[in-house]
Amino acid sequence: MNERIQKLIEQATSTQGPTLYNPLTFEVFDKEKFAELLVRECAVYCEGHILPRGMAEENDLDYNDGIMDCAIGLKTIFGIE
Repeated sequence: MNERIQKLIEQATSTQGPTLYNPLTFEVFDKEKFAELLVRECAVYCEGHILPRGMAEENDLDYNDGIMDCAIGLKTIFGIE
């Protein structure tokens, strides 16, 4: 599994127990927290790819170039082909 995804899974997992009625300790995976962490990581990555208008115009780049670069980068960092 991709290292970044594993890190997010660990951040979304908590240890619970023991309690008065259950002496066992167990891990609980919070799906909503995982989804939030994943979306935040993607947003931070994409925000880092915003080019100033002048630089984009100088290099003949448009909005679609930035979107494609972000999409390719996200696939790469999460190990998706």
